[in-house]
Amino acid sequence: MAKAEINPVEEVKTTFDSLIEKYRVEDPVVLKIREIIRDYEFNEENPERIRLKETLGLCFALKGLEKTSKDDTETTTRAIMVMDAFYATLKDLSHPESATRF
Repeated sequence: MAKAEINPVEEVKTTFDSLIEKYRVEDPVVLKIREIIRDYEFNEENPERIRLKETLGLCFALKGLEKTSKDDTETTTRAIMVMDAFYATLKDLSHPESATRF
């Protein structure tokens, strides 16, 4: 959307990047999630170029929500739950002394 305040720039910046910049997010876990989102969005057409091990699993789960939800509201609600759980796991892994072992 040309006049939208937050826009992606193809192959340069995702919408998530724009949100992080706008709100000056510095949380290292959120920045890790940004890397994963960028990895998928920039390589979606060429999955062999995906470099992070977390990328495909997370993105396949989120894409699957679109197929299994009755509408956008349900998709969004469920996606928020997935991302909250993913954030919590990454946060645990970033503090090995308190992390749950897999």
